[in-house]
Amino acid sequence: MATVCLFGHTPIHEWDQVALDYQSRTSVLLARILLTEYWQCNPGFEAAKPGFESHIAGRTGGLIIGDRAIQAKDIFPYSYDLGEAWKALTGLPFVFATWVTRGQKDPEMENWMNQAFRSGLQAIPDIVRAEQGRYHSFDLEHYYQQNIRYVMDDPALDGLQEFLKKAATTG
Repeated sequence: MATVCLFGHTPIHEWDQVALDYQSRTSVLLARILLTEYWQCNPGFEAAKPGFESHIAGRTGGLIIGDRAIQAKDIFPYSYDLGEAWKALTGLPFVFATWVTRGQKDPEMENWMNQAFRSGLQAIPDIVRAEQGRYHSFDLEHYYQQNIRYVMDDPALDGLQEFLKKAATTG
């Protein structure tokens, strides 16, 4: 959460058009579902290209993800977090990303992944110290500790299944 958002210069219910970020098809589909089911809006959609953020104006909103979303929070007066909206709509967390494998479970690979996972979690304070200066009005420590779920538990699996069900009917 916090890095997959809709942004605009006007409230979401005033938007006629939404530029959809080119970097995540999952986030695009989530935005379409939420605009229809949660915000009950029916804007037009346009596939965006690099630099589209500068074209968000008037009654055109935009889906922005990742570091660009962090920066956009200081630019646009209206911001709508898709993770929060999904939770409000379904009561479930949204799975924005996961690591998966096909085929047989490889114990050596599983051990390596678990070790990398633990190492990454332990490195969060060092990462925050090294990178926080790039994000003046964004609390990286809070983001890493509170906004990201690191375990694929039953609620996350339920959220994923709900998204897949809604995605199948949305297209």
